[in-house]
Amino acid sequence: MSPDAIGVSLRIGATLFFTIMVLFIKFIAEQIPTGQIVFFRSAFALIPLVVFLHISKEFPSGLRTKKPMGHVYRCVLGCLAMFASFASLKYLPIAHATMIGYIAPLLTVLLARMILKEQVSGPRWLGIALGFASMLVLVMPNIAGVAANQEYFIGATLGLLTAVFTAGAKIQIRSLAQTENAGSIAF
Repeated sequence: MSPDAIGVSLRIGATLFFTIMVLFIKFIAEQIPTGQIVFFRSAFALIPLVVFLHISKEFPSGLRTKKPMGHVYRCVLGCLAMFASFASLKYLPIAHATMIGYIAPLLTVLLARMILKEQVSGPRWLGIALGFASMLVLVMPNIAGVAANQEYFIGATLGLLTAVFTAGAKIQIRSLAQTENAGSIAF
């Protein structure tokens, strides 16, 4: 199997497993506190990560870091994003939570421009504007009567926070990737 086929297969598999995870989170969101869901999701995620690092002979050496505070920032942003994402599923239909979360790449481009000074072309700015407009088309009718849709408003706010924290974590990962091992960033 070619490296491209392996990469595509892994990406499809990851998407499938994340979809299943979201379905389970939506199913248990009413019965189990969000903090517990985040904790156990993170704890179980360490198992395949450590196995992967061990197989690639990068455990524990792959966990060394030159920027410990950078990892702390990434971890805090990632945990906040996960918490907001899982909490949004308690208040929103999966499709709406997902759609709002999809503005994270748009925010990442904005942050990359502001923080990392990356160049953004005209067509990309147009794409960002259209992406935000698409999200507003989905969300605004449901928020129009905030008093009647207070839960939806809470969920949409959490979804937006998910996107903001995810974008911040991605910018931090981009910064860390210049000097850090991928295993230490993921850990």
